Amino acid sequence: MTTDLASPTDSPETLHNRAMEALTGGGAETGQPSSITGPGGGGKFTPEGAVLPWPGNTFIFHIDKASPAYSALCQVQDALMAQPLASHFTYLPQPSFHMTVFSGVGGEPLDPDDWPEGVEKGLPLAEVTRIFIERLAGFSAPAGLRISLPHLHAGYSMMVRPEGAEAEERLRRLRAQLRELTGLSRADHDGYRFHVTLAYRLRFMTKEQAEEVIRKCAEILAPHREALSDIRLGPVEFCQFEDMHAFKPKALITDGGLVQL
Repeated sequence: MTTDLASPTDSPETLHNRAMEALTGGGAETGQPSSITGPGGGGKFTPEGAVLPWPGNTFIFHIDKASPAYSALCQVQDALMAQPLASHFTYLPQPSFHMTVFSGVGGEPLDPDDWPEGVEKGLPLAEVTRIFIERLAGFSAPAGLRISLPHLHAGYSMMVRPEGAEAEERLRRLRAQLRELTGLSRADHDGYRFHVTLAYRLRFMTKEQAEEVIRKCAEILAPHREALSDIRLGPVEFCQFEDMHAFKPKALITDGGLVQL
């Protein structure tokens, strides 16, 4: 779910309020986000920031490592890692920077409640990946979508703005096509907020700490706005992963169809 993230349609006040709620937990009783648990607890990272096994598959666009945008994102993350409250986050490897267009199955163990229709529950991840590739046979999707990253949300995520109504419509249509082809429906399908994750929150903050992080976000992003204002996406990558640190492409969805790797 992405309800804690920012949207291109949010007002400045809403952006600030969303960041405050994300960083303080909005009164959450656990003291930490749901993705943070001990080993075997179903989370993606430990409270100390160590990555945990959380296998799955997903459809993403990696940020081109030769692009000015990738260099800018690396510099933004470097600055975030140097800010005083950096220990409240665990930072992702820079080569993993990507935008998710549609999430597949995932979890440790794989979540049976988010399961594709017509696929036997409990199958190994590799078998689900194989079935998805079979279902994608003959499907094509043009590359070249353009996005910008205009807002650094709460010190851990970049908001994605598709450049123009056509790009937004194409992304939403692509999500709908992947839902139909994979047979996997999610509650956040229509309201999903596209983003590029730079870090995960480890624990919630005081309001004063959250205000400081929000202030630093504006300061850190300012010199990189131009480099992040026009990003061309390549083909969709269908990836399998073992944790949140690396996403290995299994196939590309090109304008000529599916290309297995």
